[in-house]
Amino acid sequence: MPGPEAAKAGPGLLLFRLVALGFGLLGGWVILTALGLVYYTPVGPGPGFFPFWLGALLVLLCAAIFGGSFLPGTVPDFPADLLPRGAALAQMLVTFACIAAFALLVERLGFVIVMFAVMMVLLLANRVPFVTALLVALGSSLGIGYAFVEWLGVFLPAAPWGLLGAVGL
Repeated sequence: MPGPEAAKAGPGLLLFRLVALGFGLLGGWVILTALGLVYYTPVGPGPGFFPFWLGALLVLLCAAIFGGSFLPGTVPDFPADLLPRGAALAQMLVTFACIAAFALLVERLGFVIVMFAVMMVLLLANRVPFVTALLVALGSSLGIGYAFVEWLGVFLPAAPWGLLGAVGL
């Protein structure tokens, strides 16, 4: 009869270790990218300082998590149904699709338009009434776009064909 540790050695433990390895590799990539930047300037830390140490911290923490996963009693119990089902799964997939759509479309359609569409989809997927979703999505996309462009001086991708040029976006 298998012991309690054998029950933990299923797909949950494998996923736990793969995520630790994946984030560790991401940290390594951040370090390598940061090495191509200036580490220190005459006036203080350069653009490579923060990403280098952030990547190093990520690698160290992931190594500790991965190594600790081999010690008994250090890995949490994973439920048999690790992924949600039904409406929760649908909401999770809609959220991932919105993140991907935002990343793929923001340069082509502009920040405000894509942000409005993503907000509408996410709010409607979470059963927010249509009028409320419309007002929140419109206010937040225009408000955030205006604040970043006009007050903070941050470049955001503009809407094509000058669609929002009248409001400075």
